[in-house]
Amino acid sequence: MPFIAPELIIQAKQMDLLTYLKNYEPYELVKFSGNTYCTRTHDSLKISNGKWIWWSRGIGGRSALDYLIKVKGYSFLEAVETIIGHTAIQAPVYEKPQAKEENKPLLLPEKCVSNRVITEYLFGRGIDFEIINYCISNDLIFESLPYHNVVFVGYDEKKEPKYAAYRSTNKRRIMGDCSGSKKDYSFRLGKENLEEVHLFECAIDKLLTLEDLQERLSSVSEEFEALSGSMKKKSARIKELQELIREGENYQRLKPVHTELNNIKFKKQREKFETSHDAELRLFYAARRILKEKLDGKPIALKAWKQEYEQLKTEYAELSPQHKPLLEEVIRLRQVQNAVDTALRRREQPQEVQRKKHEMEL
Repeated sequence: MPFIAPELIIQAKQMDLLTYLKNYEPYELVKFSGNTYCTRTHDSLKISNGKWIWWSRGIGGRSALDYLIKVKGYSFLEAVETIIGHTAIQAPVYEKPQAKEENKPLLLPEKCVSNRVITEYLFGRGIDFEIINYCISNDLIFESLPYHNVVFVGYDEKKEPKYAAYRSTNKRRIMGDCSGSKKDYSFRLGKENLEEVHLFECAIDKLLTLEDLQERLSSVSEEFEALSGSMKKKSARIKELQELIREGENYQRLKPVHTELNNIKFKKQREKFETSHDAELRLFYAARRILKEKLDGKPIALKAWKQEYEQLKTEYAELSPQHKPLLEEVIRLRQVQNAVDTALRRREQPQEVQRKKHEMEL
């Protein structure tokens, strides 16, 4: 079994995932928002504040070593060799941590003198005029300039605005939080000191009947499952091609080093050469081993792999914007369905008690 010096293992464990991906697999890194990133292959794998978590699988870690082992399925030895091999060829560049903006002020957009556009939009989404007027008169919502978005405002205990979320009123799906928003004070509607709190993902929604809800949930779920299946298939192949391209390039780039080693006949010279080219040789041996397992005797086809990779990336990118909105809608519809089921059960409980009481009297 190959021996790896303890200091190299410590060095490998110290590299965080964000640094690893930025330096050695930049094509796999996708900026999500702020200082949060996800990977192109797994959009539910989020990286932030020196940690990462793969939400769909419920696993996470801190280091690139954890990622290579838990997500990419490398053995401990392969993971260490990969990291050390990369750092030997190209030293990693670490970014300075950004200072936290704990007291960043809330920046609200300019208000429109009229609320006509947002009133028409919200009424079209099934919100009653009385509720719309209540929210406007209490400064809970307003129409912004210049895009005429609807802005939902959340207040603290002193009735000062601390949170604001905007949503477009046209057909484009544009939404987000205003700069400086504190989610502790999200938009809320209701009286003070209530015993029950109903939590919703979005401030607005539209559902007409239970039949509409079930039909919509079934339709969206089918669409989401079909899209997810297609994306998972493409993602798996993209991941496989990434590994083949990386290891194929490593193999071709470092093969001359291995050839030069084989041409050395004297033992001491070979040992000296191996010592001075240890990282390159480790990376070469890892690439050779992985390609042998993956290709099963087939030749290295870098050009064809890269063409297929670019094609799949384009197809995946076209599907990706559809995934998050569909997932959000499925979750939202299921939450509403659960809330409706709970409300129906509570409504039926007094009727059931009354029925049993009547039966006992008979």
